Amino acid sequence: MPATTGLEQGVPQSAPKRRHVFISYSHADSDWLERLKRMMAPLLRGSGQELRLWDDSQIEPGEKWREKIETALAQAQVALLLVSDHFLASEYVMGEEVPKLLAAAAKTEGVRVLWVSLTSCLVEETEIHQYQRVLPHSPPLDKMAEAELNEALKEIGKALQPPQDAAAPPAPSPAPEATLTGKLQTFSVTTAKLLQVGGVWKVERRNLEVQGRQLELGDGVSLPLIAIPAGEFVMGSPANEPERDNSEGPQHRVRLEGFLMGQTPITQAQWRAVSRLVPPLGQQWQTDLPLKPRFADQPDSDQRPVEPVLWHEAKEFCRRLASTSGDAYTLPSEAQWEYACRAGTTTPFAFGETISPELANYDGVTSYANGPMGEYRKQSTPVGMFPANAWGLHDMHGNVWEWCLDHGHSTYVGAPFDGSAWRSMPRMGIQFNDQGIMRGGSRCVEPGFCRSAYRNFDGLGDVYFSVGLRVVCLPQAPP
Repeated sequence: MPATTGLEQGVPQSAPKRRHVFISYSHADSDWLERLKRMMAPLLRGSGQELRLWDDSQIEPGEKWREKIETALAQAQVALLLVSDHFLASEYVMGEEVPKLLAAAAKTEGVRVLWVSLTSCLVEETEIHQYQRVLPHSPPLDKMAEAELNEALKEIGKALQPPQDAAAPPAPSPAPEATLTGKLQTFSVTTAKLLQVGGVWKVERRNLEVQGRQLELGDGVSLPLIAIPAGEFVMGSPANEPERDNSEGPQHRVRLEGFLMGQTPITQAQWRAVSRLVPPLGQQWQTDLPLKPRFADQPDSDQRPVEPVLWHEAKEFCRRLASTSGDAYTLPSEAQWEYACRAGTTTPFAFGETISPELANYDGVTSYANGPMGEYRKQSTPVGMFPANAWGLHDMHGNVWEWCLDHGHSTYVGAPFDGSAWRSMPRMGIQFNDQGIMRGGSRCVEPGFCRSAYRNFDGLGDVYFSVGLRVVCLPQAPP
């Protein structure tokens, strides 16, 4: 019998609780499977029915093998691949399960895919490498000393424990008021989807009410913030997404608390108002915030995004908001930015599989994935001119790049899973520790660079036009 994950198209719909761990392995590695089961025995006993392991050795003679595989997968939240040279040599695994079935289950069923290296093998040359590796900085298990191996098996067991209530995806609803400072109010926005009907691209719009706050900045200028719900999402892009970059993987699940995010990029009027704020008694501002009157000859320039903004200037802007308001304003982490941009979607754009110049400001004479083409405006547009995403945020695709708080890392190997900014020195791959991350694309780039998952690396001290910022206000502990 070949090594199996049982990931087949037409898998039954998920059960109310997807708590099982589906283990894929080569029968030549059965000893490793048994050893893992022994190590996990205390966890299994302590969890009751909350955690169960399943592998194809549980199929009885005479039972319909394929049906049993499908049933087991329908109850699984996690798939663990025990990768070895035997595993990779399987034509069934590498010809069917990994490139077709496993990828589909991860994308459409939300199955979390983990893998562990049993032996030295060429796994980095396969699609498996895009998924989350358990023990990413350790040698293969067969190269470990006994004491190190036992610790490794314990870590694998812990990684397989499902978080509470992780089975259901987060609903696009506002975060509880108790977790955010200040009373929330209702904002009315228009959102949209881009659909292809009869071979013609059509923008379908609808009205939407979302919750948020208004921060008054003085001089009649305010900063609207939208409540982003707590939840969990898959960060990064799948291997088959058009124009995908390797830095967008491996895909991994991230769980976040609720927070507030600026409804739009910071405008020139908002930047000017904050630059004039007087520091609290006994404090001094750390960095000047020079005025940046781009497109000042336009009557709507105050409502256009401020640009170009250095990373250190963006940090100072947030610091001034925090000092004068008493709330925790900062740049978004990469995870917060992508989570908010996607707004519950898994498509390349928040509006669908492709994008249109009707929905965002970018180089519209080019297209993405055979999508529609249109106008190349060659300058910024007033914020909020285009429809919002499903959570009420405008201009998440195009117009200006937006700084994140993180330092640059070449991939997501070793990235945090709690939504925090990744500012530690990278341990693997190209070191971008002197660089930062910008998201969202701009008016100057082709649509593929505006995707929800695209990451742009640039020097923290470099100045580029079409670079702005968006702020977040983090949760405050309840009194």
